Amino acid sequence: MCGRYTASADARELADDLDALDDTAGSWRPAYSIAPSQQAPVLSSDPERGRVLTVEQWGVTRPPSVPGAGVIINAKIEKLDGSFWRPAFYSRRFACPMNGWYEWVAEGKAKIPHYLYSGTLLTAVGLYQEETDAAGNLARRFIIITREAVDASGDVHTRMPAFLSPDALESWLDDEPLKAASRRQADVETARQRRTTLLEELKASSTDIASSIRTHVVDRKVNNVRTVDPYDPTDIAPIAQTVDSSTLF
Repeated sequence: MCGRYTASADARELADDLDALDDTAGSWRPAYSIAPSQQAPVLSSDPERGRVLTVEQWGVTRPPSVPGAGVIINAKIEKLDGSFWRPAFYSRRFACPMNGWYEWVAEGKAKIPHYLYSGTLLTAVGLYQEETDAAGNLARRFIIITREAVDASGDVHTRMPAFLSPDALESWLDDEPLKAASRRQADVETARQRRTTLLEELKASSTDIASSIRTHVVDRKVNNVRTVDPYDPTDIAPIAQTVDSSTLF
């Protein structure tokens, strides 16, 4: 999954669709191009208030032990129970509502943007970290979980977001601990089984949802995150696929 997606519904619509409390305080404006380090709506579960929709920053700070540039925006579902993502997987689970996402396919020297979508609201698996922002306040930063791409998504890219069905969303946001209550073998095995069951549910739900995904080519104006208008609905409009032959040689 490449680093751009859309969330083109307003906060009230999202909260209604997700049966959540709108806690965005008017800070969300529907967008057709959300890039790393930008703000986006996310869904979490509060023990007292239930499901809550907030706006948080996409991308967690990269620790020195993880090579690369920029923030971390994705994690593979296959690695959630590994040491790096384990604490977030156990207790800091988010869901990321989106209407679709972008992938780029190389054709010669040209990069052709494709928009992938279902026609209904999609809810991607997410995790968050708590970090201190520039003002010294504790803030949540999130990532999106990816899996092997299948169906139409697999025709465009090798990875896709892992999506949640309504039942899987309920399971993902459940605050039941995924960490063993003690080191007793019975507790360790019970916690392990809960994690295995949850991951299997995620894989099954995302496979089902993948069968509904469609794709079309969009204008290459979306290629430049610095100049594209994120609030322009024509960002996702389908166009005839053409390649300027002068870019191929």
